[in-house]
Amino acid sequence: MRHVILATLLISIATPAVEAQDLPGWADSLNANLPEDTSEFYASDAVILPPGTAPSGGRDAIARYWSHLMTVGLSDVDILSRETLAAGPDRIYETALIFWRGADGARRLQRSVILWELRSGEWQILRHTWNYGPQRFD
Repeated sequence: MRHVILATLLISIATPAVEAQDLPGWADSLNANLPEDTSEFYASDAVILPPGTAPSGGRDAIARYWSHLMTVGLSDVDILSRETLAAGPDRIYETALIFWRGADGARRLQRSVILWELRSGEWQILRHTWNYGPQRFD
């Protein structure tokens, strides 16, 4: 029981900085078709691990990845944080549902795991991986 209380306390202290500031801005930058702004949410040594393709590391590669998806029709991105878990004083694991539309207009779902790290007073994404839910989510 003490572990549950301690974990809850750590999460309640660390979580608001990520949920209140970073997640909405990340989705907003995708919706605005600003891949460079999207990549700024990631640490300089961050790695994304998309399904079905090779990992991409560093902000430039991450910006190119998101730029490609924006070019082929990624739109209407919305994120719903499901769970955050403290992983020490400067790291948080988060699970989230990310809803988006493809070029065909269909609403889709991806399940995401994000590792955030506090660097120089800012939460940055260090690792980001996801899988896809049903092809259509209407």
